[in-house]
Amino acid sequence: MALNLTTDCTFTGPALPEPFVKFNLETDLNRLALLPKTTGAEGRALDEQWQFIRRKLAALVSHGGGMRVQNHVIEPLLPLLGYARIETVEDIPTREGEESGGALLLTADGAAKLRVWCVDLHADLDAPSRRGLAYQDAPRQCLAAFDELQQIGLAAFTQKHDPYWDIPLNENLPQPVIDLPLPEPAKAASTVKSQTELFNFEFVPASAGSGKLFTEEAVPPKQQKGSKS
Repeated sequence: MALNLTTDCTFTGPALPEPFVKFNLETDLNRLALLPKTTGAEGRALDEQWQFIRRKLAALVSHGGGMRVQNHVIEPLLPLLGYARIETVEDIPTREGEESGGALLLTADGAAKLRVWCVDLHADLDAPSRRGLAYQDAPRQCLAAFDELQQIGLAAFTQKHDPYWDIPLNENLPQPVIDLPLPEPAKAASTVKSQTELFNFEFVPASAGSGKLFTEEAVPPKQQKGSKS
C-alpha cells in the first residue's frame, strides 16, 4: 500500500518539504526497511493499531486539555514510535521562572528518550496563555504590582523595577544640527492692479504649429477721445 501522508497531514518548514514527502519519502523508508508490512498477519496487526488510534482521536471531539491530548494522541502512538512508556517530568527553572518540563517518552531499556509538551486542543501557540512570566497569571501580577506601588511609593518602585531609574531626564529642548537661512518675506506690491487691468485681455487664434487653438493677449489701453496722435 502506497504511503500517502499529504492527505491527512500538513507539512511546513524545510525539514520535510511536501514534494519530498509526496514523491521520495516512501522510497527512502523502504530502502532503510523502516516501513512495516501491510499484508499478512503484520498488516492486520498494523491496521488494528491504526483503528485504535483513530478511535482515540475521534474521542477528542472539539475540546480537551493538555492531559487529555496526551492520553488520546501521544500514548496510542508509543508502540508505533518505538517507545514503551511515558513519564511526567517535574517543572524546570528557566529565565522566566518555573515552567513545565513536559513528558518523556522512554524505550523499554530507557536508552532513548523524547521530550514532548502537550497543549490544550485548539490552543493558540502564537499567543500562549501559559508561558513563563510573560503570560502567566497576568491580571493577578498587574494587581500585585499596583498594590506594591501604592505601598512603597513611586520612587522606590521605580528604583526596584526600572534598570534606568538613575539616568536623569533630559529636559533640554532639541537643538538643530545645521542652521538654514530663512527666506525673506515677499515684498508687498506697491500698487494694486485695478479690475480693468486684471481682466483686460482677449483670446486670439494661436499661430500655426503651436499646438494650441487660442492664446491670451493683453488688450492695449484705448486712447482717450480727443487725444492727438
